[in-house]
Amino acid sequence: MFETMNDRGARLTAVDLLKSHLLSHVGENEDRLNTQWQEMLRELATDREDSTAASRFIKAFLLARCAREGHDDDRQQIDSNLNVWVRHNAAHLGLVPERPTTSCTSCRTC
Repeated sequence: MFETMNDRGARLTAVDLLKSHLLSHVGENEDRLNTQWQEMLRELATDREDSTAASRFIKAFLLARCAREGHDDDRQQIDSNLNVWVRHNAAHLGLVPERPTTSCTSCRTC
């Protein structure tokens, strides 16, 4: 539901949608992980005026660590719509349909 509506009436960003998707599959630790997500965003946004810092960081991370060699569409999709790319490549990222795993075997970053 969060993915289509929010209480601010503001348009959701790719980072908002990614967070919603990831946290919707975690189950019992959602509050703790939400707090960690917020802390990560605060650390990335050293300049309060830069509203794109988190998106740029996540895109850079995915491009550097998880985009597959020879899959040029990975790079284009990550750059244009990172949350959709993550959903479509859950198995590659080591995510299972119901919840993320503790380690990311494909991109070996965890």
